[in-house]
Amino acid sequence: RTSTVSRDFSLPLLAARLQATGSTGAGLVDASALKYLVDPRNEDTGQQNGVVERGEEAVTIGEAASNDFDAGWQGLTGKDRIPSSREVQSVLGEASLLLYLGVGPLFTTISPQLVASLKVPQLQLAVLLDRCETAEAQRRQSKLDTLELPELLSLREAWATAALLSLRGANAVLLNQWATDQATNHTIAVGLVKDGVL
Repeated sequence: RTSTVSRDFSLPLLAARLQATGSTGAGLVDASALKYLVDPRNEDTGQQNGVVERGEEAVTIGEAASNDFDAGWQGLTGKDRIPSSREVQSVLGEASLLLYLGVGPLFTTISPQLVASLKVPQLQLAVLLDRCETAEAQRRQSKLDTLELPELLSLREAWATAALLSLRGANAVLLNQWATDQATNHTIAVGLVKDGVL
């Protein structure tokens, strides 16, 4: 038998998480509130990102995700249009389980200030599969970042993202700590959704 190991920000936050989950933690995710945000800015153009070669059969994560989620999931993609901040905030505010599959970090899609104003105690798990930037997306974001305060940019770091979501009420946050590629993130998302992990 193996016990689980976890890191948390503080003992009071860990105590609050344990109190929210009870002794077993089973059955906490509301199956009617499974939400996703997939490539909200439609930044995955299908081109190489300089990290991993993409096969010829590879499609963008937006196209692939349209086939990956069953009827129990609701959410937004940037395939047809870029969702507004209000729509993204609404998905985040209603989710019991949130799956974010994007090119850049979550806080390039939604402003940290909007998340800081939300209370999300119903958010039991946020799975953030991001940090697979393309050259085009990185250039666009670099231009936008010149207008941001350094303190806001630092909230895109993995630990800061997890901390802000936790402080607003998220019970657990699972995210990439380092850069990856679109294909790997998509494979992980499909495995989590189709294999019934999520």
